[in-house]
Amino acid sequence: MGTHERRKYIRLEYPFLVKYKPHVGPVPENDLSMTKNISAGGILFEVKERLNISEVLDLVIDVPSSDKLIEATGKVLRIGKLDSKGRYDVGVKFIDIAKGDMEWLEKHVKFLICL
Repeated sequence: MGTHERRKYIRLEYPFLVKYKPHVGPVPENDLSMTKNISAGGILFEVKERLNISEVLDLVIDVPSSDKLIEATGKVLRIGKLDSKGRYDVGVKFIDIAKGDMEWLEKHVKFLICL
């Protein structure tokens, strides 16, 4: 049997600057990261502190080659430890994003894939 892709949106491996902070609680020491991949449904990025599954994050994504900033709220779905220095990959699903921003992001991802 082949693998079944469950994703609803196309993912793009592209570095978008992302600022994140827990929806509730203190702001992390280093609250900036670069996405490893992004879609209209969520992002994967690296952090230097352990976050928790189901933790809710406030996100601001800076879209390269554009003046656009996308604000969203996301829920941590996946955490993967990268190394012994305390770095983690964090997979976040958008749970609150303006419909127009989600549609714009979906079109922008498709455009960048076609380049």
